[in-house]
Amino acid sequence: MSKAFRMWLFTTLRSQFVAVVTASVALSNVGVIAIVETTRQRELQTERLTAAAERIASVFRYFSSIPRTQRYSAVTTLSGNLYRYSVSTTRPTGDHEMDKEENRLALHLESREPRHKFGSAIARVTRSYAPIFADSQTVMEITQTLSSSGDLLLARFTVPTTPSPTPEILLAGAICTVLTGAAAAWIAARVSRPLSSLAFAANEVARGHTVPRLKSDGPRDFQRTADAFNTMSERVGRTLETHQRLLAAVGHDLRTPLAAMRISAEFVDDGIVRDQLIENLDELQSLTERLLSAAWAGQRHDAHRPPRLERVL
Repeated sequence: MSKAFRMWLFTTLRSQFVAVVTASVALSNVGVIAIVETTRQRELQTERLTAAAERIASVFRYFSSIPRTQRYSAVTTLSGNLYRYSVSTTRPTGDHEMDKEENRLALHLESREPRHKFGSAIARVTRSYAPIFADSQTVMEITQTLSSSGDLLLARFTVPTTPSPTPEILLAGAICTVLTGAAAAWIAARVSRPLSSLAFAANEVARGHTVPRLKSDGPRDFQRTADAFNTMSERVGRTLETHQRLLAAVGHDLRTPLAAMRISAEFVDDGIVRDQLIENLDELQSLTERLLSAAWAGQRHDAHRPPRLERVL
């Protein structure tokens, strides 16, 4: 990255405006996608846990319908990667107070079972939180007692990992950022061009040049600035023109008396006095010529001024 490009990147109004707007939109898109993705994962996990509770209820009903001796072999057959079942005769140590979600899952499971065959269900949901867009692990454990035999049925469901955001969402966010950056560049160019033209015109006026009137268009603030600059430029131009005319008039007016004084000096008898007078008159004549040259130079420059104001981008 060249030094000139770094200076343009961090100092120009256009680059700073585009950078700020694009970064703001990019960050807002990331925030929106994160919120949407978090909400989607939460809703998807809730649906999966509810469906898992219904499946566990059907498996528990099956356990209650088969002989006790077959239950131990049935849990091995029905267990898989996501669902694990077991039968125990002793309750696990420690009490677990269910939260709102766990209580909802337990009640949902109990509503799918005959009340006279099962005791109250206990649900436990364990989550291992991970950063945004990373896979998190959620496990649901259900514990319920069979009223007939007193056996304790245990079910463990591991929620499959939630897929990452779809490429369509990421692509939409990228397109939105690019379009916003392009719009910001257009707006920044619309703002910076009049300012660049104003800076160029001010520099020309400071150098004593005459420039055409700035266009009074665009936003109202720029219109007022252009009108104020045009008024100032016209006043400066009139002042410079008056000064040039004054210099030219003074120069012309001084020529006649200087010529007369030079003729008179030639008739002075004293040679020393005559030479001093002529030397002083030569200095005044040189000063007069410089005044006239300055006035003529300004007039010639105005006659050859550029026909239009170049815009500096």
